Amino acid sequence: MLERQYFSRGILLVFILALSLDIKAVVSIGKDIELEGFLKIQNILRTPKFKEAEAIMQRNTLQLESKYYFLKEGQMFGKFGAGPIEEATLTLVGRGVYDSIYEVRNSLDGKFSNENGKQGLYEANLREGYIDLVLPPFSLRVGRQQVVWGETDGFRALDVINPLDLSWHWSREYWEDIRIPLWMARGIYDIGKFSVFEESFFETVWIPADFRPNKIATDPRRPWAFTGTGLAETPNSIFINGNLRDLEVDIRDLSPRRRLRNGQVGARFKAIWGDIDFSLNYFYGFSADTGVRIRDDLSSTIGNTHTSVRELVNPRSHVVGLTANYSEERYTQSVLRMETTFSTGIPVKISPDGKKSTFHQLVNPGENIVIPPKNRHRFSIAAFINPSFEPVCHPIESCVSDENPSKYPSQSYWDFYNWYMVNTYPHYEEFDAPKEASSS
Repeated sequence: MLERQYFSRGILLVFILALSLDIKAVVSIGKDIELEGFLKIQNILRTPKFKEAEAIMQRNTLQLESKYYFLKEGQMFGKFGAGPIEEATLTLVGRGVYDSIYEVRNSLDGKFSNENGKQGLYEANLREGYIDLVLPPFSLRVGRQQVVWGETDGFRALDVINPLDLSWHWSREYWEDIRIPLWMARGIYDIGKFSVFEESFFETVWIPADFRPNKIATDPRRPWAFTGTGLAETPNSIFINGNLRDLEVDIRDLSPRRRLRNGQVGARFKAIWGDIDFSLNYFYGFSADTGVRIRDDLSSTIGNTHTSVRELVNPRSHVVGLTANYSEERYTQSVLRMETTFSTGIPVKISPDGKKSTFHQLVNPGENIVIPPKNRHRFSIAAFINPSFEPVCHPIESCVSDENPSKYPSQSYWDFYNWYMVNTYPHYEEFDAPKEASSS
């Protein structure tokens, strides 16, 4: 009976995944218009336990791209001369999305109002719209668009010009589908053969006033939401000088406004030197990641209520990078790719004077919060390791005594891991202990 149950669920899994498909087509209308588009159907299951697999996405995406060549070979609309402009095109990209997961899963009924539900049910917009002008050796693109820098596929290092939309998209989708297009001007000067370089060009990017941060879904009601780091709720109380007071948080959004003084610029030089294709990159803009600055100097206590002021900031950022591709044809017939960056302005929790990070809070599996004293420094060491589940963590013997007993019980790494994963990813509910942990 058990084997039959798992077999039937396996068939269901294969069937659902088989429904995921991607259809593309390109059509020419006359000599001046091209239509291109795709239909994508995505079905995603979340399976912390196979027997409890649940569908979290049934998204249907239709994207259409139209390109109109209104100027060819120096002639506009085939009738008028355009001087030095050799070619000009108008490109429009529209996208419509329907995710039926809210209408398929009964467990989501009643969690949203009609207004809130539509935020994850439909999407319809003009994603990109720009004009390309070709004036050899110059080319110019003006409008709402994406600019792609860098060589990596799985993560972004130099690909920082456009922010990402993860508000209701899956984090493993293609970058081109989740980038947020921005209004900008992009110019390229084709240098050609230059000194020792076989081919080369210089590119500039100017974003006059269109800043947008990364978008992330944090609403735990949504099946694809980022549900936090184990702290389910914002604290509503705080200890001040040994007194417990009500806590109110005043959040002030200081993200850059759409003004010319908040413009962003970038430049790139790309060339081929022998078997090496490389680029030098620089971008001066704002960090798309939003940081939180705690303003203790603006906080106040009235009666039994303490108001904490927190500012949402996107600092100015300098990004300098280098990429390189090397084609090895003799032995492995492979391509080696390299990408490196140096960035400033990565947001962290910043103290009022802007010179150091704020004091951290140490949150343990219990309900206690350890707040270090502000009259002396605390040093932290972050270690990323993959230990065995069996070891038990306990206070150093020399640090405890009858007068200073241990505040927290000893705990195995498995106990901590289980607590962390369940609280960070509530949909997992519980984990089965591995053999090494259960036998200890």
